[in-house]
Amino acid sequence: MRSLLRIAFEVGYLEKTKYEALRDRMIGLSRLLAGQIRAIRSTRKAVLRAVRTYSQQTIKIIAGKVASSLN
Repeated sequence: MRSLLRIAFEVGYLEKTKYEALRDRMIGLSRLLAGQIRAIRSTRKAVLRAVRTYSQQTIKIIAGKVASSLN
C-alpha cells in the first residue's frame, strides 16, 4: 500500500503534505497490523502447545486403560 501511495505522489496525484500525512498513517497502520500478527502467532503457538500436551496425556490415559484391560 505504501508503494502505491508513493507512486501516486510521484506521478502527481497527491501533494507533498497530503502524501506525508497519508504515509504517516500507513506506517502507523503497518505497525498496528504487525503487532496483531505477532499476537496471533503467539496465541497460535500457545494453543498448539496445549493441544500437544493434552493429546500426549490423553494417549497415556488410554494406553493405561488398554493395558489394564488386557491383564
